[in-house]
Amino acid sequence: MPFDLLAANAAPALSLTPATLATFLLGIITLLLGMVVWFLQREIKSNDEAHKQLKTGIDETRRELKTDIRAIETDVKQLLAGQSRIEGLLQASWAIMGAIRLLDRPAGRIQMGHRRFGLPVLVTIIAALGLQPAPAAGQERAAGTDDASAWTMPRLPDGQPDLQGFWTTQTFTPLERPQHLGDKAFYSEEEWASLQAQLTAEGVDPLAGNVINIEDPEEREQRLYQDNRDPSYVHYDNELWLRTPVPKGLSTLRTSLITDPPNGRIPATVPEAEARAQARAEARRGVDPFTGHETRPLSERCIVWPHNGPPMLPPAYNDIHQILQTPDHIVIFTELNNSLPRIIPLDGRPALPEAIQLIPGDSRGRWDGDTLVVESANFTDKTRFRGSSAALRVTERFTRTGADSIRYEFTVDDPTTWARPWSAEIPMVTTEGPMYEY
Repeated sequence: MPFDLLAANAAPALSLTPATLATFLLGIITLLLGMVVWFLQREIKSNDEAHKQLKTGIDETRRELKTDIRAIETDVKQLLAGQSRIEGLLQASWAIMGAIRLLDRPAGRIQMGHRRFGLPVLVTIIAALGLQPAPAAGQERAAGTDDASAWTMPRLPDGQPDLQGFWTTQTFTPLERPQHLGDKAFYSEEEWASLQAQLTAEGVDPLAGNVINIEDPEEREQRLYQDNRDPSYVHYDNELWLRTPVPKGLSTLRTSLITDPPNGRIPATVPEAEARAQARAEARRGVDPFTGHETRPLSERCIVWPHNGPPMLPPAYNDIHQILQTPDHIVIFTELNNSLPRIIPLDGRPALPEAIQLIPGDSRGRWDGDTLVVESANFTDKTRFRGSSAALRVTERFTRTGADSIRYEFTVDDPTTWARPWSAEIPMVTTEGPMYEY
């Protein structure tokens, strides 16, 4: 039959050898792989476009936030005469700059839905906060700016000003003025606000103490964050453990803590000091620093920290000072401290004989109106405050300037070390206790 004949003739064509079957399957697999590659390429291209859109959106949001912040700061400064209200606005701006910091993170860590996170709401919050008074305690633009009409000097029963409480001197303001600022003694309001926003943003490393010496804003921004350090730097998360409720920032508009000389820098050393430093270096030459405890630094031996004073300088962290007071004594107890608390007599007793020398010196206090004046001498050659000798003399002045502020000033004089005396001013602002044993 024709049908039988057709089937008989077709049968050999339907017979597949192993080689033919393998070739057929290989073709199918190749086709499927080609489809997979095409699909993946399409997805990668799509993701690249989404990533570019996300990055563009982030950049636009950052620009809008910064523009709105500047505009609000300008408007409110013009409308509000109250200094504390302006500072309330600036503090809100710092918080928003922290949000901008979040937007700077890699796109992979930002959810697409958060790309535009309610800019009008944030702007409204800033404006509202700008109309509120600044907090009574914390890192202020300039310590001691309390409204005099609303504040009365607290006094002890004997009539002397009450300096008691917990105080902090934490600041990014350097002891010496950065070289690139030259003779510039004060920042402008705008410069201060910009730096304060950068220094107090979320994630900033509180131990980045020398960052203020960096002139380039982008390089300074890079240095402020611990994540940007060399991978060989191994340390705990400084921001997590050391950031305070009121973040460390600039304490005043001053570009340095040193107020005199006018250039904001420690005076030149005299030849005697240079010879002394050279002799000290020569004595250490060839000596194994791990020979014994005598060759280790005083701070490592829990004897004294350089910032303990007098004069007192802001430590890197744990910057809390507790002041206790009676009519005839005042006690200054620093948290980051290896030496004993400073117990300063106020009763007019004579100073120790010159032959008795102490690493923290011998201090005597007196009241000059509402200012506590503390004079210290009888230091040792081991004190070495900024290279000083036993001839060091320190005069400190503590003046209560408001409910939450003390103006701390000091002058150091050592004619065997510096060509002239020099002075500094460090605002002390209230903070919360308790202190912990270091």
